[in-house]
Amino acid sequence: MMEIRTPKTHKAKRVLEQRVPKLVENGKKTLILNGTKTSATLSAVLMEL
Repeated sequence: MMEIRTPKTHKAKRVLEQRVPKLVENGKKTLILNGTKTSATLSAVLMEL
């Protein structure tokens, strides 16, 4: 279990508020790379993206 931290300074309070889980997460970015052992099916899918 994670322990609940109480901030001792105003700066620590701001940092802990930024780390709190959100109801709606921000958008994520994905980096898709084509490797040397990529199958033909996966290569075709990557071309369509």
